Amino acid sequence: MVFERPVNYCGVLELTKFYLFVQVNLPKDVFSAGTDTTYAVMEWTMTELLRHPQVMKNLQDEVQGIVQGKCYVSEDDLERMSYLKAVIKETLRLYPPIPLLVPRLSRKDVKSYL
Repeated sequence: MVFERPVNYCGVLELTKFYLFVQVNLPKDVFSAGTDTTYAVMEWTMTELLRHPQVMKNLQDEVQGIVQGKCYVSEDDLERMSYLKAVIKETLRLYPPIPLLVPRLSRKDVKSYL
């Protein structure tokens, strides 16, 4: 267990504010960490599409041409949307959701082959 439960001198569980904060907020933080990057990519994609209306028009034409009046978009349809993939890849290139220059530290020495 990451956090020990606080116990007072009588052996009774003592629910401190910090313990309750960790128990309530830690699962929310773990969940939001997984969805935050997806949200950031979607937000930047929509921002760039609004800034470039011709790209949005081309993307709309591709989606409407492939879906052709269906009520939903299937996975097979998504595989054929090459322009959509290009737009998403360009957004990820311009605005990576995770910083690429985060400092890293090696945990142990490794042999170098250089």
